Amino acid sequence: MQGDETIRRDLLHALAALPVAALLGSVREVAAETSGSAPGKVDTKGLTAKIKFESVLSGFLTDLNGKYKLR
Repeated sequence: MQGDETIRRDLLHALAALPVAALLGSVREVAAETSGSAPGKVDTKGLTAKIKFESVLSGFLTDLNGKYKLR
């Protein structure tokens, strides 16, 4: 009886460790993919911004009223 409980406990520990191992594997994979490129660098060749709406901001911070626009 004692042997069955030990086997069952070991099996449950192994099954509980599987998601953690998978998560660690995916983190290493993502780190390997991003290490080759410069962080924050996005290729915007041929793209232009198109303003759909523009409004002057106003609110509780009176020092900022009229100085910034929401686009």
